[in-house]
Amino acid sequence: MRRIITKTVAGLIATFALQANALQIISLSPQGEVARVRQIVVKFDDSAVNFGDPKAPAPPTLSCSDAQASKGNGRWISDREWAFEFENDLPPGVNCSLQVRLGMKLPSSPAVTGTSSYKFNSGGPVVTSLCPGSYERIDEEQYVLPQLNRSATPQSVQENKVNGVLQSTIQYHL
Repeated sequence: MRRIITKTVAGLIATFALQANALQIISLSPQGEVARVRQIVVKFDDSAVNFGDPKAPAPPTLSCSDAQASKGNGRWISDREWAFEFENDLPPGVNCSLQVRLGMKLPSSPAVTGTSSYKFNSGGPVVTSLCPGSYERIDEEQYVLPQLNRSATPQSVQENKVNGVLQSTIQYHL
């Protein structure tokens, strides 16, 4: 009986020791809905690679709904931080996910553990300017033309209209 207890305790200690040495992501940004995305940064709780190693693997794999917009380059910026720079800001409406390869062994560290999936999106179209502009006189029946940073669908405009602002007839000039 004493032998079984000793082996069980030794096994638990070994398990906790392995978990304590496991490499974990302490920060990954962006997450959720972010209007302007130009870079992804992953931070680890301890050294993940030998700093300056150009052949060190990327910890996550990136997948976006717009493959053309998600072009860019990833690199280690320190022994604990990895960054991916997009060639351009992501346009509105792009959904991205990062899959961290749990159990992936990096050259100078134990296996990566913790959360394996992160998601973010670049949000919907945003009004960048209005015509007529601010501080200009307007008529009671004035038409206001919003300029968006990306095309909006007629369905999206109807779903997000403000009560009393849009009448039953809406003209779209997309």
